[in-house]
Amino acid sequence: MTTKVKNIISCNLNPLNKKAETIFKKIIAGVKPDEVKRIGEKGSVFMQVVVEEYFTLQYGKVYTVGHYYTQNGDLMSDPRMTFLVNDDDGRVYPLSFEMHGVFARYEENCNFTDGNLSGIYRKMNNDHKNFANQWMENIDNQQNL
Repeated sequence: MTTKVKNIISCNLNPLNKKAETIFKKIIAGVKPDEVKRIGEKGSVFMQVVVEEYFTLQYGKVYTVGHYYTQNGDLMSDPRMTFLVNDDDGRVYPLSFEMHGVFARYEENCNFTDGNLSGIYRKMNNDHKNFANQWMENIDNQQNL
């Protein structure tokens, strides 16, 4: 019997829960490189969801998902996150969180050097996962996915 060796992502990062992962995969369905997908109506009570295939790592594809608004002519994220769809196990792993406005912040829960995972901030990864799990459910409810 042979066993598959997991890659470093699936061994070290926390993935979205199954419900949030299902919603995320609905959100990214049909997204192509160099194209932007928008979910929801512009001017609606709820902000549109903007999705892009961002880049590819050796572990899989990285996507951005975000809500945006304009303030003084600048595009502001509210929030924007990056996620890796891991080739190893098909799971979705949050990588970063960005929020503009009064309490602006940018956080990466892991570092990559030359495309290889080189550092992990486990508590931040867990915080991002928890936020994204709830955010995906909110998007699902708001956009009637």
